[in-house]
Amino acid sequence: MSRLISCALATILASAPMLGIAKAHAAEFVVRATTVPEMKAVFGQVESRIVVPARARIGGSVRELRVTQGDQVREGQVIAVVVDDKLKLQLNAADAKIEALNSQLDNARIQ
Repeated sequence: MSRLISCALATILASAPMLGIAKAHAAEFVVRATTVPEMKAVFGQVESRIVVPARARIGGSVRELRVTQGDQVREGQVIAVVVDDKLKLQLNAADAKIEALNSQLDNARIQ
């Protein structure tokens, strides 16, 4: 069996030039290590490691913002003005009550 394979291989090699099959030539290659840059598109959000939450002591709407993103702020600095229309109504009611009580006081002094 191995003699049959050897004969078949010899026949193929002998007929290669007639079939138009070119001889393979050995070449020398140099292998070098190279860095292949691997870039990927990613989405994310960059956040500071030192984040301080800002809270208002009252509810309402931000009427004025006095700083922008990235600004440095100091302790006690006003960064926004929060307005609540309900508080204005309560303040007006308290002022009216004070005025009424002052009028009662004036009336009591006159009598």
